[in-house]
Amino acid sequence: MRLALQVTGQECYDRSGTFFDAFQEGGVAESIRTEVFNLSKAPGDFWVLQMAEDGYTVEKFVYREGDYTVWYTLEPKSYTVYYEDYMAGKEE
Repeated sequence: MRLALQVTGQECYDRSGTFFDAFQEGGVAESIRTEVFNLSKAPGDFWVLQMAEDGYTVEKFVYREGDYTVWYTLEPKSYTVYYEDYMAGKEE
């Protein structure tokens, strides 16, 4: 999911398109959301929580699949994985 968001953000930047949209599901434009899912092939769902000032770099997002939730932070780069309500692991 992280790579799909990164690639899609870069493609939007290259074509001067809109990436982040706080009013849309997941925090990205609807066409971007479809593109991210197609690239990632991830069966879960995501929500962009924070963007960099450039409007194309995702700084924080949440990914949810079944009983697992992953919180991602760009700086410092880290993933925190929760299973149901319990932290299952953290990688920095």
